[in-house]
Amino acid sequence: MNNTPLEDALVLATKALLPIAGERARFEARLLMGHVLGVDPSSLGLTHTVPLTSPQMEALERALERRLAHEPISRIIGKRAFWTFEFEISPHTLDPRPDSETLVEAVLARVAKDAPGRIVDFGTGSGCLLISILSERKNLTGVGVDISQGALDVATRNARACGVAERTQFLCTDWDAGVSGPFDIIISNPPYIPHQDVGGLAEDVKNFDPLDALTPGPSGLEAYTRLATACARLLSPHGFCAMEIGQGQEEDVARLFEAQGLHPTAQHKDLQGITRCLVFERKPCTS
Repeated sequence: MNNTPLEDALVLATKALLPIAGERARFEARLLMGHVLGVDPSSLGLTHTVPLTSPQMEALERALERRLAHEPISRIIGKRAFWTFEFEISPHTLDPRPDSETLVEAVLARVAKDAPGRIVDFGTGSGCLLISILSERKNLTGVGVDISQGALDVATRNARACGVAERTQFLCTDWDAGVSGPFDIIISNPPYIPHQDVGGLAEDVKNFDPLDALTPGPSGLEAYTRLATACARLLSPHGFCAMEIGQGQEEDVARLFEAQGLHPTAQHKDLQGITRCLVFERKPCTS
């Protein structure tokens, strides 16, 4: 069987991806080819110049078919860059988005580098939020909670790969059921899209992210109702909560937390200028 020169394969893959990737077509072609060959995409044509075998070309063609069906590159290669790591993802986990780094920044801004404490991440998924924070704050210990054991298996491997496994515990349960506090920091990126809005999402989201990681129900606020109660029970007296929210949900989410005695003290916007994270604390006692 004939082998295909590397550059010829790259040209073919780039042309195939033009309808979906546009000016990013060659970049995506290199990512897919690096994945198929098991090499760093930046080495293609430089240190790696070996032609593709027929089985490798067939694997590349299958990857291209998946991408042309709007499957995200991250899902095809099984990993997503987030914060300072590349996190493993799977069909059990949400595909992390850059907007969620807003929550990581919000937490780090409030926690001193050497501060001890406990943090819990509800709906941890791949573990990207919890692990990113633990990697920056070496004296914190963390608990990641998810109802999906498949997601927790991925998070466990990510914690090990990122060097925080010894400070991390993962629990498979329904939100805070069976979870014991107190925690100094409570975080979550819960599902917040109203169920009726899911159909209008981009194909690479609605067709590939787990549905229960996107929507909690008709209003999009159902998870926050549960989280507000959980935070009121589990938060230490001087701790704080950081919640990722959807666009325009500030007032509704704040109202739910205020009803539990937790008051908004900060808002953080993402790179598009959208309020993406709310921070809550207990109201100080006044004498």
